Amino acid sequence: MKQPDLVEMALTLARQMVLDLARPDRTPERFREIAQQSTEMLAAAGSVSAEDVARRLEEEFDTWVPPAIAVHDANGHIPWLDRRREEINFAYWERYKTLLSRGDNPWKPSAIEALDEATDQILGFMEDPQRQGGWRVQGLVYGQVQSGKTASYTGVICKAVDAGYQLVIVLTSQHESLRHQTQERLDREFLGFNTKFTRVQSANNSKYIGVGDLGLKRPDVICQAATTRDNDFTSAMFQGTAIDLHDVRVLVVSKKNKKILDNLYDWLATFAEQHPDGPKITNAPLLLIDDEADYASVDTR
Repeated sequence: MKQPDLVEMALTLARQMVLDLARPDRTPERFREIAQQSTEMLAAAGSVSAEDVARRLEEEFDTWVPPAIAVHDANGHIPWLDRRREEINFAYWERYKTLLSRGDNPWKPSAIEALDEATDQILGFMEDPQRQGGWRVQGLVYGQVQSGKTASYTGVICKAVDAGYQLVIVLTSQHESLRHQTQERLDREFLGFNTKFTRVQSANNSKYIGVGDLGLKRPDVICQAATTRDNDFTSAMFQGTAIDLHDVRVLVVSKKNKKILDNLYDWLATFAEQHPDGPKITNAPLLLIDDEADYASVDTR
């Protein structure tokens, strides 16, 4: 086996051993011990320098990301994520995590680990999509400029869809350029196909990009784009296209525009059932993300 391949194999083994350690235990001494273990495990295939592996580990895990701080009102909330974790196939999240670790500017393992923990925390504060009856949870995620807020909600979207949320709506500002930018990023990091050409990944004219171009197995759960890079939501979007919110996941990236949101509301109303207190959509958990909360949000002009 070639030397570079052996080094990468040793690093892969060593990274996982480091990630299994508590953060306070990730010391240079432990890195050297782990590097020695990983190279010994591959001794039959060839010689690898434990010192080189240890040095690479120190480079990759030199980024310290502070843990997310949360204030949570648990009134009415039923904890669920730990109970359901083993039964959830986090296929969308695993694709996104793999994408972050590759490319021209890959994330360091410690940064991906911190994102994993933060998005788990947010998902856990949300309700179990399998919870019966009506429920509603609101929250605010705050971060500094260029601190990874979009990466955070992309990770939450991936995990929420994996867990069973049926409809994801991302609201942007009033500018089409920003909506287009958000759609383009979610095409690459969540859907895995270019919505300029198709709204369903299984279509013959799909152009695979980002997470869809990693060579990984496609998630079993289908997610359909209700908006595209070139088009916001319109009343004619699904004319002639059969779609059921209970059969597929749906992603909407929309501007905060009254006419557009009215169209979206009217389309969703077609899935509503009559109840004593008015029409409601049942068994279709919704994740609504306001990506521009400082523009045209509740109680603002």
